[in-house]
Amino acid sequence: MADAPPPPLRFTGQKSLVHRLVLSTLTGRPVRISQIRSSSHTNPGLAPHEVSFLRLLEAITNGSAIEFSYTGTTLVYRPGLITGSVAGHGASGGVIKHEIPDTCRRGASYFLTPLCLLAPFSKAPVNV
Repeated sequence: MADAPPPPLRFTGQKSLVHRLVLSTLTGRPVRISQIRSSSHTNPGLAPHEVSFLRLLEAITNGSAIEFSYTGTTLVYRPGLITGSVAGHGASGGVIKHEIPDTCRRGASYFLTPLCLLAPFSKAPVNV
């Protein structure tokens, strides 16, 4: 009989969001992050660059499940296998194409540094 999946680790706030997601992916432990900018009346929830990073993370993994609330203030991430640039799993022609939205105020290193941490554990080369 298969063991039940472990309960998600619980965190609050948006600080170290990328690090939490990378470590969750490496360890295979799901995470639940709540109260993401919940006190902000103008921009509550996930920022555009954080949503873009979640899409990139989903592209280099297989079987990841990402759920967030309507307002974006709660995120549940269940990591999958780090596949890299495998065709059909987020890559086309062995290359992952990720476009950073115009509204993003982060540089390319915001997206590339976490990929450098995940790439050595990938099943295939990571080409972005």
